[in-house]
Amino acid sequence: MKKNTIMKGWLLSYVTILLIPIIVGVLIYVESTEVLSNEINRSNQSLLTQIQSGVDSRLAEMDKFSVDLAINKKLDSLYNAQNPLTNDERYKMFELMRDLQTTKFGNDFIDYVFVYFHSSDMIVSDSNAQQSHFLFDLLKPDNHMDWTSLLKERYINTHFALEQEVDNKGKSVMYVRTLIPNYPDRPGVSVMFMFNSSKLLNTIKHIPIVNDGHILILNAKHEVIASTSSDIPNYTPWLSKFMGVSGVIQESDEGSELAVSYVTSSQSGWQYIFITPQEVFLKKLIYIKRIIYLCVALSLLLGSVAAYFFLRRNYSPIQLLMNKVNHQKADPYNISFNEYHYIQNALESLIQEKDHFKHKLKEQHPAMRNHLLGQLLKGRMKRTLPLSDVLAAYEVYFPHERFGVLMMYIDDYGKLDSPADDESHYDRVKLLHFMMINVVEELANKNNVAYMVEIDEYLCCILNGPDHSGVLEEWQSIARQTQEFLSTHVQVVVTVSISSVQQSLFGLQEAYEEAMEAMEYKFLMGGGEILVYDEMIQGASQDYHPAYYYPLAAEQQLINFIKTGDAEKAMAVTKDIISTNMTRSQVSIPFIRCIVVEFASTFMKAMIELPGRTEQDSLSFEQVHNQLLQCRSIKDLEEELDKIIKLLCHSERQSGVNNELMEKVQVYVNQHYCDPNLNVSLIGDAFDLTPPYLARLFKNHNGESLLEYLQKNRIAHAKRLLKETSASVLEIGNQVGFNEISTFNRIFKKYEGITPGKYRELPQS
Repeated sequence: MKKNTIMKGWLLSYVTILLIPIIVGVLIYVESTEVLSNEINRSNQSLLTQIQSGVDSRLAEMDKFSVDLAINKKLDSLYNAQNPLTNDERYKMFELMRDLQTTKFGNDFIDYVFVYFHSSDMIVSDSNAQQSHFLFDLLKPDNHMDWTSLLKERYINTHFALEQEVDNKGKSVMYVRTLIPNYPDRPGVSVMFMFNSSKLLNTIKHIPIVNDGHILILNAKHEVIASTSSDIPNYTPWLSKFMGVSGVIQESDEGSELAVSYVTSSQSGWQYIFITPQEVFLKKLIYIKRIIYLCVALSLLLGSVAAYFFLRRNYSPIQLLMNKVNHQKADPYNISFNEYHYIQNALESLIQEKDHFKHKLKEQHPAMRNHLLGQLLKGRMKRTLPLSDVLAAYEVYFPHERFGVLMMYIDDYGKLDSPADDESHYDRVKLLHFMMINVVEELANKNNVAYMVEIDEYLCCILNGPDHSGVLEEWQSIARQTQEFLSTHVQVVVTVSISSVQQSLFGLQEAYEEAMEAMEYKFLMGGGEILVYDEMIQGASQDYHPAYYYPLAAEQQLINFIKTGDAEKAMAVTKDIISTNMTRSQVSIPFIRCIVVEFASTFMKAMIELPGRTEQDSLSFEQVHNQLLQCRSIKDLEEELDKIIKLLCHSERQSGVNNELMEKVQVYVNQHYCDPNLNVSLIGDAFDLTPPYLARLFKNHNGESLLEYLQKNRIAHAKRLLKETSASVLEIGNQVGFNEISTFNRIFKKYEGITPGKYRELPQS
């Protein structure tokens, strides 16, 4: 088990839960012990109280009988009688005997009744009358008792046990009471009741608990009157511990622990004692204790088994999660607290990764949606999932039934124009695209649903409009308002082509192809136009001419003029070919493409036949060919043809003066480096050279690009100003041709490795 495993916590929890019933059991045991002890005490007290009530009632009966005898007239006439007795006195004694018989027969508790007359020393019983020595001789073995002295006492009221068995009926108890007090001048009369001691305990002999203990009955002098056992313990030391009328004390006798319950009669002063061995007294408690011990043991055993079973069962899913998480961690046992904490950290890390992924996905959402819509327009969507589900995942919804494509091409960047090699060119283009997207979507979303897509050099807008006849005119209005907004605010000129209206989403590919085809007519119509596919196709289908004008004689003439270096005549030939073809009605785009290819082929032939051709020149041939094919309008074609003709016509003459030209270019750069607008295009215009040609020529001559030479020149002047002047970095950047301080810092660090501010802090060498 690992150090910080959760199983320890669970085990502690299970042990705590397991201890609860055990603690409850202990509390129940303690409480039940007290309750049961009290119940046993009450039971013993009740038993003793029952004995006491029975004995007290018997003693009360004898007291009542004594009172009755004391007021008996026969007794009155006999207590002064002297021996010898007269006949009348004998008769009175006989009648008294019959009264005693009647009393005895009415009370089975009394075995014998004796009336002792002091004057005549006679004892009258229920059966005879005789001298007292006959009775005393019968009781003589009971030598601890001096009967003569006892009976001569003035007032007697005592109980005592006789050791001598009478008539083999067992031990007896004698109750002696004075009926008439004994005075010297007037002898008295006493009555003696004798009864078997076992009769005192008859009321409880059938109670089972009596057999488990020992009952003692003591008279007021603490003498044993009756006992359930002949083995009488030494009870004398206990008497001083008896507090109150009743109670229980714990004592020992000969090594045996005893529970002694006692009750004292308030009527006779007798004490009733129940002596029970502790094991008997606590028999039920011991039984309960064993039961509780057994329950606790079973609880521990079964609870331990259940705890182990549930511990393993509950830990299994945790361990499964740990195994799933562990393969992601280098050290699966490096748990800072427990498995929950470990899994929590793993989940938090997973959530963070998920949030990071969602953030990245959100950042890439526009690009991904742009790619999706581009694939949709080009018909390259994979049908692995339903198209509606794929579009919904990118939050693309088309609620209407008509579809079309509006395509835009930027002819003139206006205020946002910048050279392609300028650092801010990309940012300007991005800003312009952002403006166009927002303008088009805002205009289109009034009655249509629009989604903008960047495809190559075009901005395409997928339009989803309602089903009505004026939807195409509405799209043309969107295009017109977009052109007006861009022209008014940023002087940007765009050409817009519009496809036909498609009836379903699956017609978007066809709509895109139609918009592309309509955009090609910009070559003929020029820039800044709105080209509607339906109108272009309708016009192209009328007066169709299957041929174009490009005779072989004109081609050969153009080659000869180029070879001789006559640029003006060569340009006149190209203009004649273009004007002849353009005068034909409804010139088609395929014909224009053929004418462009013919011009490219002618220039290739002329360039091959030029003297002094090198391998390096063959690369420029391919470049010329590509530039012709990339022309977007007739005007662009004418300008590009003029530039190429001038380049070809002057190639031989300029080969000898390239060094002089490059020196002039360097002087020009050194003189105008502080102009922030200075770039390759501006320098090319200054020397009447195309920017690509000038850039290639400069790099072949100097080994570095013209832009690099310009930047190094600016940095060199900036270094001088940083060391020699106290002008700020921003001012120095402006002085050497940088409009923005960030561009100045970046270019300076590119060549010097540190920022301008750090360079100024360096000590001068």
